[in-house]
Amino acid sequence: MIDKTKPVSIRLAKSEIDELQARAYTLSASVTGVARDLIRAGLAGGDNKALADRLMLIERRIAALEQQSQETHARIVIVCILARGSQEDRQRGLELPDRIGVLAGTHQP
Repeated sequence: MIDKTKPVSIRLAKSEIDELQARAYTLSASVTGVARDLIRAGLAGGDNKALADRLMLIERRIAALEQQSQETHARIVIVCILARGSQEDRQRGLELPDRIGVLAGTHQP
């Protein structure tokens, strides 16, 4: 059940009111509604530092996933090359371990 609400009056500088009006215009909302949402977000712990920390954590996770996907892609490319097997390798009589050595640059003919 929603608690009953009571009106609250606050004083703001002209620049703060202008900022609220601009934000309300952008959101197609009322100034009062925007102010209410900002106050509630602040009361719920939605301060800028907490949001910045959360965004930083998300960025780190994305970076880790990107690196992991690049490594996985590189492994898939190698497996595809090895699985395909070129005609040249078959003609030279290279077996799978030899082909791995050729790709890694460690093959001794």
